[in-house]
Amino acid sequence: MYSHNQCEVDYHPLSYKSTMCSYESHDGFTCTFLGKRCFKAHSINDLRNIAQIMRKLRANFTMEVEKEKEREEEKEVLSEFVLETFRTVECPNKSECNNKNCLYWHNTLERRRNPKKYNYDNMMCSKAFNGEKYVDPINCVNKDECVHCHTKNELYYHQLNYRKKKCVRSKCTYGEFCPDVHGAETDNGLNKVEKYKRKIDRLEKNNEDLKSKNSELKKRLRYTNFWKCSKCKNLISVSYTHL
Repeated sequence: MYSHNQCEVDYHPLSYKSTMCSYESHDGFTCTFLGKRCFKAHSINDLRNIAQIMRKLRANFTMEVEKEKEREEEKEVLSEFVLETFRTVECPNKSECNNKNCLYWHNTLERRRNPKKYNYDNMMCSKAFNGEKYVDPINCVNKDECVHCHTKNELYYHQLNYRKKKCVRSKCTYGEFCPDVHGAETDNGLNKVEKYKRKIDRLEKNNEDLKSKNSELKKRLRYTNFWKCSKCKNLISVSYTHL
């Protein structure tokens, strides 16, 4: 954490060429005493801006922290299908994996950017689709910051596209991971009848709650007339009803 000798202090990035040298220089850079090895500045052009150096060091440190977080996220183990994380992590055994329904991606044409980290719409990038087939998005100048989809997985499993249309494949090989609707399914996996049943149950429950609240309000309105009697001070001691 600390310097161990004077040499480490003199040539540290935060102290090197940060002060003016007491020895003269013929060209403004080379010291007449230590030569090019001198750790002090000999002109304004040779003087280093410590504030600017600090900003660069902080930026580099922040970038390293973000890269470390990305590396930790890539090590994430996927055990079940989750729309947000499907095909967002590289397969740890991609060279030998033959599972078509693997939760990981195996090449750049399968990779999905995590929608929680990257904000992109449900439209295809022109650099990733040439009108006939999907191509490697390496030619996109915006890289991962592009606001459009870069692979078919990003397009199919986008929140705005997932389970929004019926599957037209004669023999669907996607299985439970198919991004389209099968049979009477809807985008949440329930058929329409079940969906309406749940909606009716929800409305009936709300209606019962409203009825109970209404009866409580009526009781309160009835007992507010007790306080009109000037003789009764304690409601509990009243043995008859005041109208």
